[in-house]
Amino acid sequence: MPRKSASAEPPNNFRRLTRLFRPGFLIHVLFNEPYDRQLSARQVQMIREDIRLTNYQRFRIFAILFIFIELLWIFVHDLPNYRSGLIMNRVISLEYLRIHLVIGLVAVLIVILTTVWLRSQKPATGFVHDLVASVLIIIVMLILNFSDRIQGYTSTDVSFYFLKLILASVFFLLRSPFNFLAFTIPYLVYLTALWDRRILTDSLTHNTIEGTILFLAALVISRQVYEHQVRLLSRTLLLKTANERLEHLSAHDPLTGLVNRSEMASRIAAFTSQQAATGRRIGLILIDLDHFKRINDTYGHAFGDTVLKRVGEILTFHSPGPSLAVRWGGEEFLLILAHRQSDDLRDLDESLRQHVSELQFASKPTGGDYAEKVQVTASLGLTDLHPDTADTFERAFDRADNALYLAKKQGRNQVVTG
Repeated sequence: MPRKSASAEPPNNFRRLTRLFRPGFLIHVLFNEPYDRQLSARQVQMIREDIRLTNYQRFRIFAILFIFIELLWIFVHDLPNYRSGLIMNRVISLEYLRIHLVIGLVAVLIVILTTVWLRSQKPATGFVHDLVASVLIIIVMLILNFSDRIQGYTSTDVSFYFLKLILASVFFLLRSPFNFLAFTIPYLVYLTALWDRRILTDSLTHNTIEGTILFLAALVISRQVYEHQVRLLSRTLLLKTANERLEHLSAHDPLTGLVNRSEMASRIAAFTSQQAATGRRIGLILIDLDHFKRINDTYGHAFGDTVLKRVGEILTFHSPGPSLAVRWGGEEFLLILAHRQSDDLRDLDESLRQHVSELQFASKPTGGDYAEKVQVTASLGLTDLHPDTADTFERAFDRADNALYLAKKQGRNQVVTG
């Protein structure tokens, strides 16, 4: 079979370059949300909320800075020129004074709004806040900042203005399409003023091209800054989630979701002292499923796992008050709980035994053709732990274990107190 020549397909670098000019690729790059696919919807919302709060904090810093700048400009420039006595200076200074007062008042309003929003505990209004804070505030600030130089602009002033536009694209975190709206409106104001000949420039064409390049640069920079922040927060959140999952797996039985023995050992001292301080007794209930090995051998280990899961659910949902439900090992479970009276503990034991015996199962025996009902029962041994005496968990567990052994010996599917 003849080989394809090397020129049959364009080089990878050329193909990557041509992709940049495809409309679909540009739309994807500029408008697609840069979130990791591993993130859940809740995690994406958490990232947006974090970015929103970061923006509010930056808006407030930005506004406070502008308040001081405008006050300084008013007292150092506008008022002295207004008092100079020259009519032309008084007229121009009064115009600038009004503009700077407006900018200062807008900055004060932004400080008030961002302070209120930062204290707000209503993330459901986040979209409204994003729209107002991330778009309109920036637009107003940029337009007002531009308006006080609308007369007498040189090419240097034009470049300086767009430099501030780029700085704004770095300072604020704007997601698409909000960044387009925020930077397009000042750009259109610039073009309108430029082509109306209200800006005195050295070259109309030169400043149009320069302004367009800087406008596009602001969009690209804004997008890249937002993506970088999202990637940073995504990695942090995924790492935190992974660590929490590892901590959960190290502390819980993967099959039933109950606390494992090692985690119980680290919690038992704090649990007993906390409950003893409230005047409650500590009860230990040791549970063992009857003939579980026979169930595994007859119906398979997958069915046995199903039984263990259901028993774990019973311990989770039918344990009143503060408690620790533990997968002790194999078919054994341990329930540690606080109670007021021994009769309450005995009633709970009997209730748990009954819930287990009422479980409904049907499964085919290994090698069998038809499903059959499977009856599951449990034997329970219970005792009290007395932390106010010399009693220890190990001694109490031995008593519960002996009571369980006696329940097995007496015929199973019963509760014995030790």
